[in-house]
Amino acid sequence: MSVFDKVANFMEARKQSASAEWTSTVADIANGKDPTPAKVEELLNRTGKTLDDLKAAVDVKMRRKALRAALDAVPALQRDVAELDRLYDAEAMKLQSAQARFNEATRPLIDRANELREKIAQGEAARGDLINKWPDEQTALELNDAEQARNPIHRRIAALREAVRQGEAGYQDMEAANRQLNRKAAAEMKADAQRKIDEANGCQDELDKATRELAEAEERVVEIRERMLIP
Repeated sequence: MSVFDKVANFMEARKQSASAEWTSTVADIANGKDPTPAKVEELLNRTGKTLDDLKAAVDVKMRRKALRAALDAVPALQRDVAELDRLYDAEAMKLQSAQARFNEATRPLIDRANELREKIAQGEAARGDLINKWPDEQTALELNDAEQARNPIHRRIAALREAVRQGEAGYQDMEAANRQLNRKAAAEMKADAQRKIDEANGCQDELDKATRELAEAEERVVEIRERMLIP
């Protein structure tokens, strides 16, 4: 073997040794083991790399370690998920069984309630038939008269309420008249406003009386309708 071959073999061996040491040092740093600064400097000189190269290599190593840890955790996580699925299925079976028992127990109750609701609807319909389809003739005439008697009271109440509303507006008109600079116009506005107020004052008692009369008329209608339900 020539000297050149020996040198080449020596250089290759040193290169492989430096590469292996580089890999080992990167792994040590990634695992939290700190080499001495002198060792790092020597390694950088031997490999021809920079400190930034070392930092980048360590970052890649740490990322790969985290990824492998996540990968290694998969089997255990899969077992946990399988167990949770088993527990879920067991609870679902319990729920289905309970739901079936609930449906079996409540179905007769629902059916009976629906039957009673139908009878209630029929009974309510019977009220209308007693009053409208098959009324007692004399009582039906009384009901008609009583219902008609409410109409003029409704009209009187509407008119009285409007008069009271006009009276409330009269107070606002009076304030506007006080701000009117034209004396003649102000006097006319005040007179009209006072008229509205006076009329409203007289209407309030009438409105209260008419309201009582309407209540009595409504009671009369209700009383006749109840008598119409008697067979």
